[in-house]
Amino acid sequence: MKRIIRGIVCMASAALLLCACGKTEDSAGETAGTAAESARRAIRDLNPEDYVTVGEYKGLEVTIDPAEKVQDEMIEQEIESSFADAIEYGDGIEVSNGIKDRAVKEGDIVYIDYEGKLNGEAFEGGTAKGHYLEIGGGRFIEGFEEGLIGVMPGETVELPLTFPDNYYEDLAGKDVIFTVTVHYILPEELPDELLINFCKNYMGLEEVESREDFEKVIRKYYESEYENAYETELEQLVMDAFMENVTVNNVPEDILGDYLAKAKASIDNVSSAYGMEPDEFLQSLLGMGMDEYLDSYRDVVSEYIACQYVANKEGINPTDEELNEKILEEAAEYGYASVEEYLNSENSLSNMEDYREFYMYQNVVQLIKDNAVIHNN
Repeated sequence: MKRIIRGIVCMASAALLLCACGKTEDSAGETAGTAAESARRAIRDLNPEDYVTVGEYKGLEVTIDPAEKVQDEMIEQEIESSFADAIEYGDGIEVSNGIKDRAVKEGDIVYIDYEGKLNGEAFEGGTAKGHYLEIGGGRFIEGFEEGLIGVMPGETVELPLTFPDNYYEDLAGKDVIFTVTVHYILPEELPDELLINFCKNYMGLEEVESREDFEKVIRKYYESEYENAYETELEQLVMDAFMENVTVNNVPEDILGDYLAKAKASIDNVSSAYGMEPDEFLQSLLGMGMDEYLDSYRDVVSEYIACQYVANKEGINPTDEELNEKILEEAAEYGYASVEEYLNSENSLSNMEDYREFYMYQNVVQLIKDNAVIHNN
């Protein structure tokens, strides 16, 4: 349960900065929640000792598994998966060593153009150029793939076919004619050229000039993912250890109410984006319903207040200049030229105080982590 609470604390931090998660318009056209934000006190204005008693927060000892190592097998699996994607989605990507000196047989992957006509007129979705198709893969209607067996690359054939009765309404049961040109057959050992072109044209990896380049991209990606996972786990462990040394006396109800309102609005918004009810979304994510999730926010607020104690003692509260710099970086990503313009836009949920609390929390987490004694399993 403690780990779940830590996850919620992380979610709470992120929720303060999530775009449009709870920033709604009321009938007067003003931002809903403004009253709560102005009524509740800022955490930095509290006397933390009135609410929490904080013990030692430096030299905390934690034990953690080292970051995972990238296995060669994983890279090979990603290469195979990317080849499959290149074949499925790589329309228009040609290779220079396609097979042209034998007829098409079952199991071949052919590079084709095709045009389907109904009553002499091309129909929507029935035409493609430079399309890869596995013969016998069962992706096209009955008779299409079978009709290409025995065709030589460079030949064009007409296939009179009938759509099944359970097909889309406009074509169900209709007789059509497909004109198909076979350009070449992919060699059994798929060419790196196909993968490289797919990386450039569909994945935006302009730097990939060889299979080895792509392997480096994959390795770097997984190394980054594993390092991020390690750092996240480490942060959770040190903050768990920190909160073991914190006694909570009481929780300010005005601040708790504000956090609860934002948490609920955020979950409502995100769950809706996934087409799920809030309880269903939280059960899938955290194994708890909305009521239990919101109940945990007493611990969230307590942790923020405990962090405020440390920030005050260590002098690591973010300054206005630092806040403006960080928010301006975020604003620039959305095309806003100033902090004020961004904070008043629909792309920003938060007011300045939300950002201040978020970065205060991040500063304290970093300090506690930097001063922890880390033991690797």
